[in-house]
Amino acid sequence: MDNKISEGKTIKIIAQADIRAGEYVTLGSNFGGIALDDAKTGAVCVLDVSGVYEIPKATAAETTRYNLGDPVSITSGKASLVAINSGTTTAQIASIAGNVVEAANSSAKTVKIKLR
Repeated sequence: MDNKISEGKTIKIIAQADIRAGEYVTLGSNFGGIALDDAKTGAVCVLDVSGVYEIPKATAAETTRYNLGDPVSITSGKASLVAINSGTTTAQIASIAGNVVEAANSSAKTVKIKLR
């Protein structure tokens, strides 16, 4: 196949603000990745868009159990569950950054997430 340009596991972006390695960077309304290195505004930064990462739970959800497969969003570097039901909005679905790959009980402060 002549038109394949990469495996799609990482992408390069131009940092729109200073980025720290390990930070989740949101791109548009429903896409993002984890920065693999630090980058200053205007510099090239490589994002992992498909890996599994351990992310702190959102403060309001620290005592919540995260179950295998649960969808999560990541805001300000913290993971929050996204409830999927008949009242779920398109914006909520678009905010899903990944899914839980290992259950995290209510005493866990972090959760392991597979980016999507």
